[in-house]
Amino acid sequence: MFFPTFVFSPSSATNRLITAKDHASVQINIGHLDDNGVYTGQYTTFALSGFIRAQVCSIFELKVLTRIYSIIV
Repeated sequence: MFFPTFVFSPSSATNRLITAKDHASVQINIGHLDDNGVYTGQYTTFALSGFIRAQVCSIFELKVLTRIYSIIV
C-alpha cells in the first residue's frame, strides 16, 4: 500500500494549492486566548502560499484572515 508523504493543501488567502515545490509557503498557527489573555490550547491554522508572500502582501492577507475568523478584532 502506498501512502503519499505530502498532502496538498490550499492557501488560506487564495485557495491555490500549495505544492511540494513551493518552498516559500508557510503555515502559521495562531493561538486562542481567553478573556484574561491565557492560552486555551486551541489554535487556528493559516497557510500562505509563496505567491502571496512574493507579492509582499502576506501581512495584509493575514490581518484580513484573522478578522474574518474573529481572532483579532
